[in-house]
Amino acid sequence: MPRRSLSVLLALAAVACAGREPAPERIVVGVPYEVATLDPHVENTVSNYSVLSNVYDSLVATDLQMKVGPGLASYWESPDPLTWTFHLREGLRFHDGRPCEAADVVASLRRPLDRPELAMRAFLADVATVEAVDARTVRIRTARPSRTFLNKLSFVLIAPRDADDAALARGAPGTGPFRIESFEPGRAVDLRRSPGYWGPGSAFERVRIELGLTPDAALAGLAAGRFHLAQANTRKLENAVDHLPRYRALRQENVLLKHVGLDVNRERNPHVDAPRNPLRDPRVRHALDIAVNRPRMVARLPNLASPAGQPVSRNIFGFAPGLGVPVYDPARARVLLAEAGFPAGFRARLHVRNILADAAALLRDEWRAVGVELELVPQADASFFAGVRDAAMWMSRRGSVTGDAAEFLESVVHTPDPARRLGGDNYGGHSDPELDHGIEAAAEVASEAERLHLLQLLVTRFTRSRAWIPLYVDQDGYALDRRLAWEPRADSYIRFAEISLAP
Repeated sequence: MPRRSLSVLLALAAVACAGREPAPERIVVGVPYEVATLDPHVENTVSNYSVLSNVYDSLVATDLQMKVGPGLASYWESPDPLTWTFHLREGLRFHDGRPCEAADVVASLRRPLDRPELAMRAFLADVATVEAVDARTVRIRTARPSRTFLNKLSFVLIAPRDADDAALARGAPGTGPFRIESFEPGRAVDLRRSPGYWGPGSAFERVRIELGLTPDAALAGLAAGRFHLAQANTRKLENAVDHLPRYRALRQENVLLKHVGLDVNRERNPHVDAPRNPLRDPRVRHALDIAVNRPRMVARLPNLASPAGQPVSRNIFGFAPGLGVPVYDPARARVLLAEAGFPAGFRARLHVRNILADAAALLRDEWRAVGVELELVPQADASFFAGVRDAAMWMSRRGSVTGDAAEFLESVVHTPDPARRLGGDNYGGHSDPELDHGIEAAAEVASEAERLHLLQLLVTRFTRSRAWIPLYVDQDGYALDRRLAWEPRADSYIRFAEISLAP
């Protein structure tokens, strides 16, 4: 046998005996979202937090099921419903070696609190005061009792007290498992392992995150073996992975629920071609709800999803298991419309975020069958949210990212009450005093079992009002290199320190 052929066979035999290729020192991860800034307080998006939570830590952290545990604070106390005292771990340091102290925590919380333009301020709406008791102790007082305060606090990342806007936009030192090595806005972020990290370290020295990955680009990269982990929420992913032995497919239902919101308050709405606003009538809302064949709609989507019958997903504390997906009944829907005085249906504009234009077109087909004609108004996010309060119908997505239904109920369902920071995202004017009372009571219930029961009752009551029409919940799709072990999170965030070598 020629020497060259023998050497090739020996090499192949060595690989076969090893069972797999050597573990990588650097992993390449492809994600569909973009990152425009490395400032941890500017944008409240899945993309920014998913990337930056690998660089910065928060006082408390959440696990795979969005349960709260220690973060920079090793423990905390709450002597009364409005006071929280956090005790920082010993020896915390930023990536440049400076100690991380209570003054850094206070500065990182005060920055979004004092600057309304910083989107992460939304997670501090309950905060009244924050102070450093000593170098390792932080005391926070809230304006009202909140059982989701810790969940919200996990989203506020801690940066050095002297980091200005420019430094944070470039990527200031954090305390997380990785430090920023380079950043190409909208394209890629390169991370390097932090040797002084206080928690369990990463199995990999470096991580490259390729941003803005289209489904086709993700599939092409997987075919070329370029990614170790790629996210592509497309039905094509699992079919492609079936033919790529290096990878296995993973799927996880996330918290982002697609829905249609309705103006249930105004007597007339200029975006509805009718002498009165039909959406105020419960019979019309009922008709719209049962005029959607959700399984059919989901089957026609290009992305992975599952039908929804309530405004929170099944992985949220407060999900009501007794609420099923509404049964499709177009005949009954037409009867209800006729009873409400709209036997021929009506015409209306549906304002929709650009990212949901495909889903909106499918919904238009569903409602056309019962005489409701939609004119779609696709909009960039900035325009959409600037005008959503004037719309008659709007399609968006909403997730209880804290893992608790109280976040949704307080913000979306409660009658708007700016003084108490409730109902800030109640765009349709829904108001129910009994719901308001229950939402406020839930904030003070100490027993988790009792609070769960109350939240489920509140979610059920709001669902039956049909002021919102839930459509479907997204599912995240991933392809993972078989040499690696990783479990997708329900909150859609990718924590690279949670990726390890497969046993």
